[in-house]
Amino acid sequence: MKTLDFTSQLRGQHRTIHDPEVRMDSLAQVLERFNRKERNLLIRAILSDKKPPPPAPLSEGFCEKVKDALGFPIPADAWWGTDYHMSWLAGALAIFMKGEAALQDTYPNPVGRKQRQLVEGNQEDIDLVIATQNHLVLIEAKAFGTFGNAQIASKLDRLNLLHDFYQELASGSDRVVCFHLLLLSPKKPQRLEACWPSWACKDSKVPWIKLQLGWK
Repeated sequence: MKTLDFTSQLRGQHRTIHDPEVRMDSLAQVLERFNRKERNLLIRAILSDKKPPPPAPLSEGFCEKVKDALGFPIPADAWWGTDYHMSWLAGALAIFMKGEAALQDTYPNPVGRKQRQLVEGNQEDIDLVIATQNHLVLIEAKAFGTFGNAQIASKLDRLNLLHDFYQELASGSDRVVCFHLLLLSPKKPQRLEACWPSWACKDSKVPWIKLQLGWK
């Protein structure tokens, strides 16, 4: 089984390995270290003159919708990133749970259903990731068309591996991460046949909020 190397995935200026005993203060800080999505960084740069530019504030209306769907408050200044790679999520969780020592350790690359792996040589990602305190919100959006069962099943296969990886990291750690999955689209998804894990459901239902398109 191949092992995971998270160091190569860190954004350039964040690749230095610090004291192995040090753990970063927040989940958001660790997620930021892996954020290499150029379009996301471009959006920040054109919306803020700060250096480095932070994520733009989330709207009050959007925060309320997410709160209603998931059951906890989302502050406007919560960290967020778009098109966030699955492998980055794995690396961020390892560092958050185990500290800088995670960059020197080796981990097996888990294999799941249909030989899917936690870290693969592709750019499969999550459309929007929000982090506030110990909550990790994973949002999949669809503006046009419908959520396809094959696409959703593919994401769930790897997200289940990610959640299992986190549970292994949590053994012996005092840190906790609460996973949440949320669908965002103009119309509520119908006929989704994928097997949804318990961690991704609220009251046995898949959380969903409406995506308001400006011309409708």
